[in-house]
Parts: sequence; C-alpha cells; structure tokens
Amino acid sequence: MEYVLNDNLSKEELMNLGFTNRNKPFLYYHKALYTKSYFDTVTLNITIDLDNKEFNIIVLDEAYFQPYLPFYNDRSIYFYHDNKTIYNQEVLNIVKENFDKEMNILVENGVFKKKDIVKTL
Repeated sequence: MEYVLNDNLSKEELMNLGFTNRNKPFLYYHKALYTKSYFDTVTLNITIDLDNKEFNIIVLDEAYFQPYLPFYNDRSIYFYHDNKTIYNQEVLNIVKENFDKEMNILVENGVFKKKDIVKTL
C-alpha cells in the first residue's frame, strides 16, 4: 500500500495526533511497533514537511539505527547467530500488523490517503 499526504493538514492537527516539532520545520511521529527490550525495538518513524507537502515513512530497527530489513524484504527474516540460522517470522508479523494499525489510524484521522498500486505487465 502506498500513501499520499492530505493537502489540508495543519501543524496543530498533526500535533494533536502525537506529532512533535522538535526538528523545525519538520513534524515527527514515532511509535513502537515491536518491543521486547530496550535494545530489541522496531519503530515507525514519520517525518512531514508541511511547507513542501513531502513526507518520509521508515520502519527502524532501533538496536542498529537502520531500516528494519524484513519489513522491506521479507526474505531477510533469516539471520545468523552462533552459526545457526534463525527464522523470525513472528516478529515480522507483529511489526506488519502494528504498522497497518498505526497507518489506518492516521488515514482515519485524515493525515494520509491510501493510494492503490496498479501493476501492469
């Protein structure tokens, strides 16, 4: 699913939904999608630039301060630890489910609109 920013947003509306403006002129939204411990957390991070009508959505692995790769490519849910392959579909499923819930809340509150993707051959 792709998202489009609603053109009629105000800074006040976004802040009422939990966005902050610590990094002006951008508005920032941060929600945990999965937490097992302080170092085992995956978060949703959204930055909106209202002046230019631009936004960025990223799902981060907070332990490594990088994108949570399985969210973007579920073949990367295999990882290695102590020479063993570990398959972590459960965490990916939780992250995807919580991402969908958070984005649906933002759509329902008029922050984003869903954009259907049409694939052609």
